Amino acid sequence: MDSTNYISKLFEYAQRQGQISDIKFEEVGTDGPDHLKTFTLRVVIKGHAYPNGVGKTKKEAKRNAAKHALIGMMETTEQKDASVSCPPSPAPSPAPPVRAVISQPKYVSWLNEHSQKNKLSLKALEGARVGPNNTSQCCRYVVGEKEYPEGFGNTKKEAKEEAAMQVYLELCGGSQDNRTI
Repeated sequence: MDSTNYISKLFEYAQRQGQISDIKFEEVGTDGPDHLKTFTLRVVIKGHAYPNGVGKTKKEAKRNAAKHALIGMMETTEQKDASVSCPPSPAPSPAPPVRAVISQPKYVSWLNEHSQKNKLSLKALEGARVGPNNTSQCCRYVVGEKEYPEGFGNTKKEAKEEAAMQVYLELCGGSQDNRTI
């Protein structure tokens, strides 16, 4: 592993494995006097605890715990792949592009990925709208130089997801019922 941003790599890997919502960081404890504390955290995914991460700060301990979990998840995946034997194919042929259907989309994640792949700047502009009965949250995205329609929700998270969906629908021209990436 050459990068030190293990936390984001862990979430990215878990998202590809369909386990993003199952990640929890647990604080195991602290040790030492106040001026020389050592923090210990661990990652738990679907009830499986990975080796502890230790550091002089909580941030460092979290990063180390994410590193251990990422390595553990990758080893588990490699073991599963190695246990499945496939006969060698006679001649490699180009495979058609795979299009995955999204059952419960995460438009914000998709939008972040899209902007990174295409080297576009991404900015979320958040706000609140006061209505006669309540206050709703709103958000709109600026991707590159283009501003997209607002999304609304009861929470900031809902508004961001709705706004990201608006960007998706405009960029991909797809309907909400047939989501593919």
